[in-house]
Amino acid sequence: MYKSTFIIVSNKEIATRSYRLRLMGNCYGHIPAPGQFVDIAIPGFYLRRPISVCDADNLSITLIYKTIGGVPHLDGSVTIFGEVVEGF
Repeated sequence: MYKSTFIIVSNKEIATRSYRLRLMGNCYGHIPAPGQFVDIAIPGFYLRRPISVCDADNLSITLIYKTIGGVPHLDGSVTIFGEVVEGF
């Protein structure tokens, strides 16, 4: 498992209650493949949130998520935890 801090580049609504979250940071050579999950530690929430990867490269990860209830205020940076495994 690896842990890295990513800067939030954008968090744009792409459909009703659905968002595209673009993060910039270093994956330390462990680039997650689309379909793999990463856990995001969101400030103010006790449990990490598992979210599937939409796209990734050496310095960025794109995630798409849908909100149920309220929208968490994401600003600045988040911590990502990921597994070093093969994608689908």
